Amino acid sequence: MNFQEPKQLSEMARKIEPYQYQIIEKKFSNLLSSINDDSDRDKAVLRIHSYLHEGLSEERIFSMFTGQSFPLPHCLAFASGKGGVGKSMLSVNTAVFFSKIGKRVLLFDADYGLSNAHIYLNFRTKKSLLDFFLSGDPEDAVEKISSRLDYIHTGSGELKLVDMDEYEFTRIRKMLMTIARRYDVIIMDCSPGIGKDVIQTLLVGTQSIMVTTPQVSSITDTYALIKVLCQARMHPRVNVVVNMARSVQEADQAFQRISLCTERFLKLPVEYLGNLFYSSKISQSLNERTPVIEMYPLDTRSGARIIQLAQNLFSRIKKDTQKEVQRDVFNR
Repeated sequence: MNFQEPKQLSEMARKIEPYQYQIIEKKFSNLLSSINDDSDRDKAVLRIHSYLHEGLSEERIFSMFTGQSFPLPHCLAFASGKGGVGKSMLSVNTAVFFSKIGKRVLLFDADYGLSNAHIYLNFRTKKSLLDFFLSGDPEDAVEKISSRLDYIHTGSGELKLVDMDEYEFTRIRKMLMTIARRYDVIIMDCSPGIGKDVIQTLLVGTQSIMVTTPQVSSITDTYALIKVLCQARMHPRVNVVVNMARSVQEADQAFQRISLCTERFLKLPVEYLGNLFYSSKISQSLNERTPVIEMYPLDTRSGARIIQLAQNLFSRIKKDTQKEVQRDVFNR
């Protein structure tokens, strides 16, 4: 992501890095656009920067400034430093789990140009993100998979979606804000790697779920992705899942390697969501185009294990929500 230093920064605004100033301007553009005075806008940016460092969520910051609720619900972005680690499988099964416990869910397949999450659900798409770009109507991109699970397909083999610019990413963010109130949870399945599309998607998420394996190359790539995310955003909330482990001990060791590096070099604690084992039943469910939590819900090394991870994630969301309510009461 290329950042240009904002013009005529005041003495106050120079207290933070130029790239941080620009990120805050983009993420809180709807909030800051109503402030006409440059000095007041700089003060607002500094306050937002301070609140982010204190650990306040974007929802809370938005409500503190406006007295309104932030337009996005819980937005979970699944990412990985490399492909083939089970990220899409986990994001799809998590979306299905949330829908089955009564939550309204949007699954946004953010692997632009190589969107394939629908295959895991045996669903044939009729719409895509390109339809929204052409019409400007979010309804032209949203498809219903079940009564509580909607899906946005972002195209397969579409050159226009391979290298989108900032304007197009802004349109995507605004589209999500327009339809967000329908949902309790938005789950975003990022493309693998550290491309600008991944970073743009992760910046939207209220939490990031990094999926890795015990392989050294996967651990290294996961750390690189977290490092880039830290460079692009202040103190992101990062959860780690270790997939394809042969044992709990192997998974724990893989997480410890990542955690030690992020704390030592990035000063960022990461949270362990849990591990998944290598299982032929997961591969079988993918070939059958059926979510593994539906095909093998009681198998402790596949379906039941994924359900446990999804429950852990749901518990953290509830805990975060309670913290926000407590902060709101305290700050009145």
